Amino acid sequence: MSSSSLLLALRYRDIDARFLREAKQFLASSDNSSCLTLISPSASEPITTATTSSTTSTTGSSCSSAHNATAAASGSKPNRVFEFAFNHEPAQYCACGRRWQWKLDFSREPFQVTPMSAHCQQCSAPITKWCSDVQAFAATHVEITDILDKACSFFLNDYKHAIWEDATTTTAPVSSPEPKGKVPPASTASNQAPDPLVSKCRLCCRQFDAAVIGKTYPPKVTSPNKRIVYGMSCAKPHQGIITFTRWRAMSLQSAYKITHPTLSPSLDFSGTLLNCVDGAFLYEPVDPNSNIVPWHMNFADKQLFGFYGGSLFAQDEMQVAEHPILASLRAALLACPDELCKPITSNASQPTPCAIRGAERRVHIAIEPNTSLGRPNGLYGHQFGQAPANVVTEACTLLSPPTISNILAMEAPKFGKGAYTLSQLNFILQTAYTGYKAAVLESKAYMLEQGKSTTEPFVVMHTGGWGTGAFGGNKVVMTLMQVIAAAFAGVGQIMFHCFDNSGRDAFTEAVSILETVIPPITNSNHQVPVSSLLNAIQALGLLWGQTDGN
Repeated sequence: MSSSSLLLALRYRDIDARFLREAKQFLASSDNSSCLTLISPSASEPITTATTSSTTSTTGSSCSSAHNATAAASGSKPNRVFEFAFNHEPAQYCACGRRWQWKLDFSREPFQVTPMSAHCQQCSAPITKWCSDVQAFAATHVEITDILDKACSFFLNDYKHAIWEDATTTTAPVSSPEPKGKVPPASTASNQAPDPLVSKCRLCCRQFDAAVIGKTYPPKVTSPNKRIVYGMSCAKPHQGIITFTRWRAMSLQSAYKITHPTLSPSLDFSGTLLNCVDGAFLYEPVDPNSNIVPWHMNFADKQLFGFYGGSLFAQDEMQVAEHPILASLRAALLACPDELCKPITSNASQPTPCAIRGAERRVHIAIEPNTSLGRPNGLYGHQFGQAPANVVTEACTLLSPPTISNILAMEAPKFGKGAYTLSQLNFILQTAYTGYKAAVLESKAYMLEQGKSTTEPFVVMHTGGWGTGAFGGNKVVMTLMQVIAAAFAGVGQIMFHCFDNSGRDAFTEAVSILETVIPPITNSNHQVPVSSLLNAIQALGLLWGQTDGN
C-alpha cells in the first residue's frame, strides 16, 4: 500500500445537482454529526450544476471562476468537493492541536477521500503519508463504517460495488521523526464485516515506510560484533511498508469444539497441523499467489526488541539482527505520541502481543556449531559476543533480494517455581491465544489488501521453546499451551523448531498429554470446556524449569 488516501470506488452514471444536494444533506445530517463535521459547503450555500470546481489550498478551499467558466463551457460534470473533519479521534489531530481536515471529491470516478493538504495548515508539519486517515477511524469506530456504507447506498440506488483501495498521491513524502501510521481497511468489495475482535481488542495499528524510519532511526548498537552485522545489513536503504499492531488480551470461550489428535496422514489437532523440525527459523518465502501466510514468533521481553544492541544473541536479538528494520521500528514507536502504540508486549500484568507485517530479512546468520569455521560452540547466547570478528563475518550471508517476514511478539511468564498453578496456565493459554488470533486476523487483513477478500488465509506459525530459555519455563507446558492456543485461534499449521533432543521430547510428550486428557473431558456436544482442560493439565503437576542464562 503506497499512501494513506482512501478511494470509495463506485460504479455510477452521473452527478447532478440533486445528487450533490442529497450528498450534502447526508453528510450534515444529525445522525452523522457525532462522527463528521461538514466544513464546506455551508448549509446555506446553494449547489447547482452551474457552479463547478473548487480548488484546495493550504489555507482552505476557494473557487476559481475562470476554471468554473471553462468547465461549464465544456459541459463537464460538476466538480464539487465537500470538506469535513472526523470527530472524537485523537489521532486526527496534529501535534500542534489542529484537527486534520479532509475532502470528499465527487468530481472524478471513483469518489476520492483525501487530506485537505500535504501539510498542517497551522504548523506546516507534513501529514499526508503518515496521518491516520479515514481507514483508521473506520477500523476503530463501527459507526463510521456504517455511515460510509449507508452513504454508498444513499448516493447510488443501483451501484454495483464499493471497495476500499489505496490511491497514489502526488504530495511530498513525509520525513517527520514522528510518523503516524494508518490502519488497513475495515470494509471490502464483498461488504465483509470486520471481525468484532478487531474493534474490541486491537489497541493500535500503524503503518510505517521502512525507508523513512530506517533513515530517521538507524539501529543503535554497542556490541562490536553486532556492528559488523548491522553494517552489512543496513548498507542499502530499506524498502516496503511495515504494519504494526498491538492487541489487548482476548477472553477465552468457556468451551471449544476440538478433536482428538490424529497421527495419519499427518499429525492433526482439531484442524491444526503439527510439525516438529530441527534447527532455527529459516524464514523461507512462500508463493505470493498462494493463501499461505507464514508468521515467526519473537520470544519477547516486555520491552519489544529492547536489547538488540548489546552483546547477547538469544532468539529475540538474533531476529532483530537479521531484520534490522525492527530496531528502527522500536525507535519509531517510542517516538509516537500515541501511548497505545508503545513497543511493549504486556501492560499491568496483562498480555499485549504485537504483530508486525512486512519486515525485510536482510541477512542470514549461521549459529550452529562448526569447528572448521571457528565456532565450535556455535554463536547462540553469550557465544556471539565472545567470537572473533572474522568468525562473525563468515557466519553472515547477505540476502539479495531480502525476503519478507511477519513477526509475532509476545512475552511469556518467567521465573516461576514449583508446580504450575491454574492461574499461571490460564495466563499462558490466554497470552498464546491472543497472539495467535491476532496473527490470524492480521493474515485476513493482508489477504484483503492483496485483493483476495474471498480467500481464507492458511496461517503457518513458526515457533519453538517460547519462554523456556532465560525465563525458565517448562518445555512441555509451553509446547502444550501453544498447540491448544493454535487450535483455538484457527492457525492452520504450527511448526515447532527444536534445537536438541529435549525440544523434540517435549513436543512428543505434549502431544501424548493431549491424547490422554482430551477424550475424558469432551462433552456430548464434542466440546472441551477450557476450565476442565486446564484442571486436567494442572493435575499433572508439571514443574517450572530453570533459566539457561541466555
